[in-house]
Amino acid sequence: MGYPKEIYNRAYDKLLKRKENARLKAAANKQQLYAKLPRLEQIERQLNLTGINLARLVLNGSENLEQAIEKMKNENLSLQKERDDILLSNGYSTNCLDINYFCAKCSDTGYIDNNICDCFKQLLKDEAYASLGSVSLLSSCSFDNFNLSYYPTKLGDSSDVNPRAVMQGIYDYCVRYARNFGNGSDSILMMGHTGLGKTHLSVSIAAGVIEKGNAVIYSSVQNLMDRLERERFGKDNAADDSKSYMQLVLESDLLILDDLGTEFATTFTNSCLYNIINTRLIDAKPTIINTNLDIEKMEKMYSQRIVSRLACQYRVLKVAGKDIRLVSGMKNKS
Repeated sequence: MGYPKEIYNRAYDKLLKRKENARLKAAANKQQLYAKLPRLEQIERQLNLTGINLARLVLNGSENLEQAIEKMKNENLSLQKERDDILLSNGYSTNCLDINYFCAKCSDTGYIDNNICDCFKQLLKDEAYASLGSVSLLSSCSFDNFNLSYYPTKLGDSSDVNPRAVMQGIYDYCVRYARNFGNGSDSILMMGHTGLGKTHLSVSIAAGVIEKGNAVIYSSVQNLMDRLERERFGKDNAADDSKSYMQLVLESDLLILDDLGTEFATTFTNSCLYNIINTRLIDAKPTIINTNLDIEKMEKMYSQRIVSRLACQYRVLKVAGKDIRLVSGMKNKS
């Protein structure tokens, strides 16, 4: 679906402000130059009258129209040369009266020959990042700084699990997932204890998916349910607002839900969660869900129809290791 309408609107508003600021700055610059060099303003007025004078010639049916147009053209060229000479002789460039747009390629319109300009693409990406509501996470979490050395090669003498090898495989899968993301990509259930990199990897995927121009919604389950419930019950027009935001959640190219199992469970939240999971599966819209719960604990907290979809229709990634926050903290102290 690309970026949601609200992201387009915010980005386009910024584009319009850029354009307006450039024009205001150019107008102020002109006034300063006109005050210092009055002849420039006279020349500008004469040049601006060209269109009006040309229209008069055509309407009056002048017999020597071609000669009149040629004369007008020569006068314009002469005025332009005079203007340039005045500017150069006073130490200014000949284009100092032009509007200096932020983007010289599209003149801050956002489009070049009906194709979206790179400057507008960047604004859309910036707004998409901001819409995640966790800029600090985006700035600190990436595939490049995911440190596998924090994961041990063994979890005690009684375990055959090699956490570093497990996490290497999950990391490689996530990198490929972000690189090849598209409608129909797997939905992912990332399971494991706190502090093992689930959020880091999810945010890294989000950044890669946004870079490709896709819409991403990232939220903890609790925050998402709070918003849906607040809009559903907290306003006179709540039903319409809730529907519109739920529609955004359902249609987003990628939905990432963090901390499943920490939310305050109610009939309303369980119904919303099932609707989101089931609808996005039907529509082949990828979803990533992170949880500290194992399947057994999930079965105690959620209905069978939710758990069965997560366990059977999602790609289950079980992270392993020790809390990397504690490991990194100990390494920094040593």
